Amino acid sequence: MIGLDSEPLVQSLSSSINPDNYLDEKIYQEETPSDSRILDSVQILCNTAIGSGTLMVPYCYTSGVGSSLLMSLLFAFIGFATLSFFCLASHFTKTYDYNGLFTTTFGKGYVWIVQTMIFLVQFGSCIIYCHWIGRLVPKTINHDDDPGILGNHVFWILIFAAVFVFPLVCLKSIKYLQNLAYLSSACIILLIIHAGYWFIYGQVKHTVDISEKIVWFKFSPVLITCMSVYSMGFNCHMNLYPTLEHQKEATFRKGVKIAFFTDLVVYIVYNVFGIFTYLYLFDNLKNGSALEAYTQTNILTNITVGGIVFVMILSVPIVIWAARISINDMFWGNQPTTMRWILMAFFLTAGSAGFAASSDNVIFFFDIVGGLFTPALIFLLPCLFYLLNQHDEPFWRIFVACCICIFTVIVTIACTYQAILEVVNAFKNK
Repeated sequence: MIGLDSEPLVQSLSSSINPDNYLDEKIYQEETPSDSRILDSVQILCNTAIGSGTLMVPYCYTSGVGSSLLMSLLFAFIGFATLSFFCLASHFTKTYDYNGLFTTTFGKGYVWIVQTMIFLVQFGSCIIYCHWIGRLVPKTINHDDDPGILGNHVFWILIFAAVFVFPLVCLKSIKYLQNLAYLSSACIILLIIHAGYWFIYGQVKHTVDISEKIVWFKFSPVLITCMSVYSMGFNCHMNLYPTLEHQKEATFRKGVKIAFFTDLVVYIVYNVFGIFTYLYLFDNLKNGSALEAYTQTNILTNITVGGIVFVMILSVPIVIWAARISINDMFWGNQPTTMRWILMAFFLTAGSAGFAASSDNVIFFFDIVGGLFTPALIFLLPCLFYLLNQHDEPFWRIFVACCICIFTVIVTIACTYQAILEVVNAFKNK
């Protein structure tokens, strides 16, 4: 999951309000770059949302095809609704990022709370990215079953963090990394092609009888994991206004439209990849990356896994960059010196790699990051911003926002409980 809560180019909006048609108001009166189309903004937000959780989507299908489809549809709706509430809250408060909305809603003295939340989400995402790198590199070089050092996840996590991630994190600008969005999209397309190839292979070779193995609905703990995976899977809220700044004639309606198409594309990508993979691997899907479940040595699999590893190497610096900005704003609030910038890069990289190497249980990381940190930031806060700043809004909108708040609390409790169980079981098995 990649997200940047960067300061918008423009913080002010005209005080004139048309209460009957505010969705069509221009957000920015001052001149903005106007160098982006709706499609470009949708692509950036899709790349933001489609991150570490993608590899876990096929595992979610082990709870049943119908269960996973309905769960992902629910979170897609919540993602769209909260993005819309984010836009509406911005209209009411005339602020266009999390820090501004939180300050306006709760007061400047509490802004450290949202900065801490942003840091935890970004830092947690870094941990998951590093964890995936350590698990997938042995697969790329066909040493995933090697008991030696080449098959050791911890070894690869630490090596890649030191050799590749840390130098990239030290960069003062991530402009060139962000420009690789098309490469990220290409790798996601390759991931779907790979899943489709093996699905067709299974049907041609008759290696799998779908009618006998398919499960439509199944109540299991995997459903809780689905919640954490899909909450991270539709997280692109912090990039909404930075992308709108580059739109010509940016309006709140255009923001809602971009939010709708983003969630639609993400929903389709997740479920096409998930269905193809599930209908080939079935019971071979375990609580890890779907790519780890392919046991055959195959050039397409190696290229696909290598591409995903490459994208994650590029993703870690982008997410750490955002986490570092939050830390700097909390403690210093000024432009960081080069020494401070590098030291923060070192400690954040070392911390991410250290936590990633501490456990092979990726479900635990998803329950904490996707089940505890992320829902509060991307689902609960936009609803609260909207509810506490709205003026005479329709009852149905207020009702939906309240329902999402309640659901977010339920998700957080369920995922936190499962995370505690994972820790307890880990200690019992030692």
